[in-house]
Amino acid sequence: MLGKIVLWAAFNAEVYVAMYELRWMIVFATVLIVVDLYWGSRDAVSIRGEEWHLSRAGRRTLNKVIEYMTYLLVGCVGGLAILEPVGICSHLTSAAVGLGLGSLFEISSIIGHVLAVHGIRKRFNVWTFLMSVLGGKRRDISDSIDKAIEEER
Repeated sequence: MLGKIVLWAAFNAEVYVAMYELRWMIVFATVLIVVDLYWGSRDAVSIRGEEWHLSRAGRRTLNKVIEYMTYLLVGCVGGLAILEPVGICSHLTSAAVGLGLGSLFEISSIIGHVLAVHGIRKRFNVWTFLMSVLGGKRRDISDSIDKAIEEER
């Protein structure tokens, strides 16, 4: 019994420290989710003419909260368990990479909603833009942007 209490106390303190260190990443993910909820609701109601339902919006938002916290925590725990002991990077870096990948999905969604609300019939693909910038050989940013913009079907 005493061993369980000591083990719980050790892990409990470590979890609190890790969550405290990740606080700004949690705030960032929350802001992205709220912004996507706002623009997605405007897109659905005013542009696509759908009826707004609290249950659907709440369910989708809660799913995103779970998904983005999962990206963050898997990155953090993976960093604590594997990457930090090997000396590759800290758990904060691995958590940032995990959340960063998830954030690209959310940013792409937000851009799509903003473009639709403003009547722009194009889609901006964040992944195509990122790969074009990272993989381009001395290509201008404007070329990467042009490559990432697609006509909406």
